[in-house]
Amino acid sequence: MKRTHRIALLALLLALCSPVLSRADSSSLLPFRKQKPAFYLKLHYYTPTGDYLRSLTSDFNQGSITLLSHTSLGFAYRQPIFRSFYIQPEVHYGIATDWQEAALKPNFFSGLTHAFNIRQYSFFDVPLYLGLRWQPITLFAARIYAGPLMQFSLFQKQFGIVGQYSLAGGIGLDLLNFFSIDLGYRVAMNEFTFIETSSTYFLALSLKL
Repeated sequence: MKRTHRIALLALLLALCSPVLSRADSSSLLPFRKQKPAFYLKLHYYTPTGDYLRSLTSDFNQGSITLLSHTSLGFAYRQPIFRSFYIQPEVHYGIATDWQEAALKPNFFSGLTHAFNIRQYSFFDVPLYLGLRWQPITLFAARIYAGPLMQFSLFQKQFGIVGQYSLAGGIGLDLLNFFSIDLGYRVAMNEFTFIETSSTYFLALSLKL
């Protein structure tokens, strides 16, 4: 299974490169209409397996606050660079805390406040993606992307890099020019070696600002 994860991630990178190498002169890469830079508010949900529905159901069964233990919230900026290609830097924020203790509070907001007050540290995920976007009609577009990701921690007012860098990638859909949904995979790396135990999947929802 883990070997499959490696092959899938490498295939994702090759998929990004192949249009440049084999179809650079093809008009099929031209967007339906010119892309424009845009900011997005983006929510990530992480799971150790690709079974998103089962993971979401399990979290909901433990309480709505538990769902936040696998999430991060942040911003993304999409900048077109060539034809249908784009770069997208992102910054996401999350906390490490005792979510089980927070779930004992009487309501969601008191639990969230408690979780934030007793947090062990905060973390920031900072990926930089290179993507390819295909828009066959005005209200729909498909994307594929990949890139490096660094994670930073904030502990007692001190910033630090968490572990090694990661490689992340995914596929996405843009709907109605303001809403996006992504499915992706990320794995930490030690130089050019995948760290098997670090692999995780993500589901992301974005709103255009």
